[in-house]
Amino acid sequence: MRHHFCTYFDRNYLTRGLALIDSLNRHCKDFTIYVVCMDEYTRVILNELNIPSVRTIPFHEIERKDPDLAACRRTRKVVEYIWTSTPAIIGYVLDRFPEIERLVYVDADLFFFSDPSVIHEEMGSKTVLIHGHRFNERNKHLERHGIFNVGLLVFSNTTCAREVLRDWRLKCLAWCHDYVEDGKFGDQGYLDEWPERFPQVLVTQNHGVGVAPWNQENYHYSVNERGEPCVDGAPIIFYHYHSFTIVHPEVFVPAPDPAWQFPAECVRLCFIPYIEGIRRAHARVESVVGEFPFGYASHSFSFSLNQVVLSSAVLAGQLQKIGLSQPVAAIDNKWVVFQGGQWRAEAMKRLQVA
Repeated sequence: MRHHFCTYFDRNYLTRGLALIDSLNRHCKDFTIYVVCMDEYTRVILNELNIPSVRTIPFHEIERKDPDLAACRRTRKVVEYIWTSTPAIIGYVLDRFPEIERLVYVDADLFFFSDPSVIHEEMGSKTVLIHGHRFNERNKHLERHGIFNVGLLVFSNTTCAREVLRDWRLKCLAWCHDYVEDGKFGDQGYLDEWPERFPQVLVTQNHGVGVAPWNQENYHYSVNERGEPCVDGAPIIFYHYHSFTIVHPEVFVPAPDPAWQFPAECVRLCFIPYIEGIRRAHARVESVVGEFPFGYASHSFSFSLNQVVLSSAVLAGQLQKIGLSQPVAAIDNKWVVFQGGQWRAEAMKRLQVA
């Protein structure tokens, strides 16, 4: 079975998108990913890279096909308009490529660690798949933003699944904002009602689907015989790097929000491979365009004591000299972590203290 994915991103998420694609190449034998390019610079670079699994689509084609969506641009913030476009993009890809039997939408900040085929196996005869945030107990209050996460969605190219997609598109066109109102939030809050309204919707029970900062504390981390990172014994299908921040080519903040706690093994097994993937992607882009200054934090970044900061061992000493005073733990011979309040005490037990 050939797998079909779609995503969208602009130049600021280009290296993340390429890391996503590279992770799929490692774990999915036969696939096509349709990338909706939110600016022409991104489309030109992707076309120049000529990645066999990638088909690019300019965003203006979506807007031309869906004038109701384009009309929303005048009344929405940038992020709200992007969220509004999600169901329209999925519908466009299904319409343009009718040979697709099942389309997997993925956010550009995902990274796969094992074969996503298990998602399709779990679906069985269902035609839509969604996954929960699975918030840890400290952050249950965040369910007001939605029980389910839009990071990965699966839609079969069937009448039943199209019914769900049409309903979602109309609701997003009517209201899609970055605040909570009457149980709605962005494009995400609408998913809360799907399992009850639409019998064809399956909520995955695989905890390896959608490991993320808001649930990573829930699990015990290990590695299986194939070398895949696992949570509670289940292979991680993908990690969702929400709010991951690139400060410098060798300095990264896993998530600036002090609410998220980072188990030491999660950092080692999930974040170091992702950082290496981002760095490979950056080098790949620069081989085509030369200097590529996009994707970094767009504002002055002030490191707080309650944040985890990952740095190359080379820069760690310089960061300490300029005032980053948190304790430092070595992850391997290349990377260290500055331990903020987010960093669990187990880090001191599992990792060598520098």
